[in-house]
Formats: sequence, structure tokens, C-alpha cells
Amino acid sequence: MEKIQSNPNTDILIDLENQKISFDNQSENFEINPYKKECLINGYDDIDYLLNLNKEVREFDLAHS
Repeated sequence: MEKIQSNPNTDILIDLENQKISFDNQSENFEINPYKKECLINGYDDIDYLLNLNKEVREFDLAHS
């Protein structure tokens, strides 16, 4: 963070898929909730996420009816 504070124009690369943040040839991994990660990658809000699961929900319902 000191590097970024000393140079606010530092380019930062955030790789959500691989959960890595990089700048100036340095990188660190970070943790993120899998649900939140999927929503961010796919541009889902909560409703979109549930609609995306429609097929799985129907299959579960049919298997347990």
C-alpha cells in the first residue's frame, strides 16, 4: 500500500478469476466468497444468480417430488 500511496497513478491489475492482485512486478492472492466471485464475473445480482440456477432447481424438484 505504501507504493500506491506514494504514486497514486500506479497501475493495478485485479485478476478475479485467479484471485490475484498485481502491481510493479509484485502480486498477492486474495480470498473472496465463491458466490460473490461468480456474481462479479457474470454480472449477476441476486435475482440473476437464482434465475441462472433455474435448470438445477427444476431437476432437483423433479427428483424429489
